[in-house]
Amino acid sequence: MKAKKQTELQLLENCRLILNNFKEVPIIREKMSELGYNDARMQHGAKLYENAMRLYEINKNETARHRVAYDKLAADFASLKKSYSRDRKIAKVALRNYPELWHYLSINGSSSRSNLKLISDMETFYTNAIDIPEIKSLLAKYKIDDTTCQLRLNDIQLIKANRDIYNKDKGQSQDATKNKNKAFHQMQFWINEFYANAKIALEDNPQLIETIGKSIRS
Repeated sequence: MKAKKQTELQLLENCRLILNNFKEVPIIREKMSELGYNDARMQHGAKLYENAMRLYEINKNETARHRVAYDKLAADFASLKKSYSRDRKIAKVALRNYPELWHYLSINGSSSRSNLKLISDMETFYTNAIDIPEIKSLLAKYKIDDTTCQLRLNDIQLIKANRDIYNKDKGQSQDATKNKNKAFHQMQFWINEFYANAKIALEDNPQLIETIGKSIRS
């Protein structure tokens, strides 16, 4: 049966146990030193552990920040889309006898499924609702006035700003994950090497292998 993949926290704990018990348990230190695990080699393991722990925390923080940025963007965009959808329906009623004006508001057909195109259509809608007198007059009857349109345009600019923050945080989160994964790969390689040697060095004391996080099959 294939061994279950260990979590990152389990790997960190296993490395900590190795480093701590090598230092605290004389027989482990004695037996492993016979196979070349001297202070320099253990210090290398300690540096791998510290680096993996540091990058784990960085990645956790970057992931959390990325999630907050996404949630903020999603919530604001959902609210804006809801307002725009209502305004768009009203505009079709207000301009029902003036189909030649519809293209100025980009209300022909259904709303775009592309978020980028949808945002562009929103900007067109609210900008022309302010700038084109005939459209402005027709929409004002339904309380879509300059103030409302300008508020929507402000919301659109906020969405764009939040999207930029989200994309920046997404890139930083991906870099943090890449660096963390590399550090864990290096630490796990060192752990596996230690365990392979420990099975030989401590074959007469199998219970000690379990103290460094390596379970022994019965």
